[in-house]
Amino acid sequence: MPPCVLYQRLCQQLQACVPHLGVWSRRRLALLVTGLLLARHTALPRVAAQLRRVTPTAQTDSIERRLRRILAQAEWNTPAIFEGIARASLRWLPPGRCVLLLDDTEKTDQCTLSTLALAYGGRALPLAWCRWSGKLHGAYWKQIDHLFEQAQRLLPPQVQPVVLADRGLASPKLVQLVQQRGWDFLVRVQGNTTLRTTRSRSAPRVHLGELVTRPGGPNVTLDGWVFSAQPIWAHTAVVWRVGYQEAWLLVSSLDLGTGLAKLYAQRMQVESLFRDAKSGGFEWELSRVRLPDRAQRLLLALMLAVLCAVLLGEAAIRAGEIPAYGRRQHAVSLLRRGMDWLIAPPRPRFFRWTLAPPKTVRI
Repeated sequence: MPPCVLYQRLCQQLQACVPHLGVWSRRRLALLVTGLLLARHTALPRVAAQLRRVTPTAQTDSIERRLRRILAQAEWNTPAIFEGIARASLRWLPPGRCVLLLDDTEKTDQCTLSTLALAYGGRALPLAWCRWSGKLHGAYWKQIDHLFEQAQRLLPPQVQPVVLADRGLASPKLVQLVQQRGWDFLVRVQGNTTLRTTRSRSAPRVHLGELVTRPGGPNVTLDGWVFSAQPIWAHTAVVWRVGYQEAWLLVSSLDLGTGLAKLYAQRMQVESLFRDAKSGGFEWELSRVRLPDRAQRLLLALMLAVLCAVLLGEAAIRAGEIPAYGRRQHAVSLLRRGMDWLIAPPRPRFFRWTLAPPKTVRI
């Protein structure tokens, strides 16, 4: 797809998905997202160099100054813009269970990004995020609840979310926030987590970490009360597969037995999202944009670039525009396919690309 056509399509789709966004704000956001997709980088000099393919009459340093002015403006309502675009892309999700992935990642300038993403096509699509630094002084779970609130506004009514989280986030507070919204949860817990078959504090306790002591040992499933400080009834599964360094101690509201391990394996897809944003895709850590408000606007463009690349990958496959990957066809992500298709030689075949995928999507 020629860069000018990509920019024009993004402008059209932003107008359709976020009609309240002004024409100049829409053009600026489309320009920034186009630059990220072409440059595969978040450093503004590199983005500006690639945008000369969209505005050939402008010099690179002039485009870079324009990008810095775009990031400095205060006109964008970041959550509202992303919600309008993501809602159009997610409305055709098939009914039933959908997997939400919650995790944190750190950036080299000592900030942290808390992200809630949707498991999709072997990768993860961002739904909501929060960038923060320093100590939150008890406000961390308020931020997580705000992410859940944003995701609830995005997801269509026919889906039933289940939230997956690793040991660092597993806690009674997280489970309470999930259950308040009528969702299911699946978390991996620490080895010292205890389980009681009755709620009585005098009942015998079992340490989940002691149930399976070696790789390949018999899997164990139990039901009972976990988290002794704030007991929660849950189904548990302890699985230690051969080749793994540790056992998976899983706690969930879903009664899937050892099938919880297969479901929990999808949590690694959020790591793929972080890799796409960092070294494996857009090099977010090298952006050198540190002011919180500007960094938040850059993150909006970055998350939109990830979403667009995945949808471009799907559109390219539907149109038969699939680059040759040799024997690695099955191992190439939708994001990689979309970004590779952007730089591939132009083909005469035409297809219509939108931010809303067809009804037949795969998650």
